[in-house]
Amino acid sequence: LHHLSRLEGALAPLAFDIETEREGTTWYSIAFSDAPDWAMCLPMTTQWGVEAPYIEALRPAVKRLLENPQVPKIAQNAQFDVLFLRMYHGINTRSICFDTMTAHHTVYPELLKSLELLTSLYTDQPYYKDLEKIPPSLWEYNALDAAVTYECYQALEGELKELGVR
Repeated sequence: LHHLSRLEGALAPLAFDIETEREGTTWYSIAFSDAPDWAMCLPMTTQWGVEAPYIEALRPAVKRLLENPQVPKIAQNAQFDVLFLRMYHGINTRSICFDTMTAHHTVYPELLKSLELLTSLYTDQPYYKDLEKIPPSLWEYNALDAAVTYECYQALEGELKELGVR
């Protein structure tokens, strides 16, 4: 809760990422990052032994942060995360300022747009996409996705400006 409050108070760009059930409405976790070397992941389901009171304490703070129009949000494929959170969890994410997938596609339309590729192009992060999709590695995976999204944002912001397509 301390870090959610800190992120909201900073009013600085913030990357976020969610992990969900492949097909369905289950929301496993959400991660936030405001720097390439810092991220946190919050479990959002009791499926793996996380206690319900913990999750219920976090939900209003996560909702408040995502719905705060003064906090610019960054995502990879924002349309998925934003629609999923709205449709299944009643969170109306505000102020998406940057989508790394869209930005990369704008600069390099001939290339793939996956976060896996963007990570290899814009960061020094070792390959992590083969982490197991169960806790605790799922939470590490989610946090890494948020951190590399933030780092890709920094690199792509410069490229878009340089090319005059920001």
